[in-house]
Amino acid sequence: MTPSKKVYVVATADTKKAELLFAAGQLRRLGLEVVTVDAGVNDGPHGPGGLDVQPADIATSPPFPWNLPDRGQAVTAMAQALRDWLLAHHQAGKVAGLLGLGGSGGTILCSSAFTALPITIPKLIVSTMASGDTRGYVGESDLVLMPALVDLAGLNRISALVLTRAAGAMAGMMRAAELPTPHSTKPLLAATMFGVTTPCVTHARQLLEASGQEVL
Repeated sequence: MTPSKKVYVVATADTKKAELLFAAGQLRRLGLEVVTVDAGVNDGPHGPGGLDVQPADIATSPPFPWNLPDRGQAVTAMAQALRDWLLAHHQAGKVAGLLGLGGSGGTILCSSAFTALPITIPKLIVSTMASGDTRGYVGESDLVLMPALVDLAGLNRISALVLTRAAGAMAGMMRAAELPTPHSTKPLLAATMFGVTTPCVTHARQLLEASGQEVL
């Protein structure tokens, strides 16, 4: 990880500030540089404070509708603002990894933003929604969901353990990025298979690879 790049730890600090700060502290103990981000909407543009990035820093343009009465609309609006903000920081070369913490709303918020970044950026969300149908969160990205096991409503022996492991997983992904990986300039072709089509697709893949293609 280059000195200018940091792990962005994102949560809604009105309900998860303690967990956010704990996860950030564990990452720092593992030698990573961290930016703590409050993406909450319930406490207005300045949130409860005490973090590197406040909601007002994210939702800058166009003017953010802070007083939306509908929670779903507020989360959607902040998710779009967070997405744009993270993309700008990524394009500026500042983002090394993304760690999110959330229940249902926080998982929607973080996943909507995290999945906009490329697969070169490690992404992990500790989520109470990780044991259900996760297609709506992960989509076609490389986002990793880690089960929270308990509601993220204050630190306890279980949540502290899960968050520590999440920090360790993020540190592992960061360090793995420094390892050499195979690189190819061959033309790419995409293939898909399901059950009974596997033998056919496998044979087709072998023929394509023999002709100089790389098959995904």
